[in-house]
Amino acid sequence: MNTQDTVHRKSAAELRIRRVMDALEKNNMQAYYAPTCADAVKIAKELLQPGDVISCGGSVTLDETGVMDLMRCGDYEFLDRTTAKTPEEREKLYREVFSSDVFLTGTNAVTEHGELYNVDRKSSRLNSSHPSISYAVFCLKKK
Repeated sequence: MNTQDTVHRKSAAELRIRRVMDALEKNNMQAYYAPTCADAVKIAKELLQPGDVISCGGSVTLDETGVMDLMRCGDYEFLDRTTAKTPEEREKLYREVFSSDVFLTGTNAVTEHGELYNVDRKSSRLNSSHPSISYAVFCLKKK
């Protein structure tokens, strides 16, 4: 692939990203674009407030981007389900998530119409849209 081809593909990808972001906003979702992992951490840090009660789904994306490290940094009250030692502790954490201020998670896909597509075994992402949670942050990793 030559340089001109690469520039054209990058430009086309950026146009598609912009269209999807516009569609998300038309569907009442605020959209942010993070071209790098460092940008993703920066955006998450800007959205989170010190002292926020936060939780997350089982997102590989949050871990791979470094957002999970931010969540564990001590500035937030992180309801971390991976710390549960017993099924009872895990169940208690799952219930506490409903009172969290922010829920961060990945999403399986975003359509060009600005719709999120999620398939869950435990419905943790679905539960993140519960009315008691101030907002949910969905992350999508570009392959």
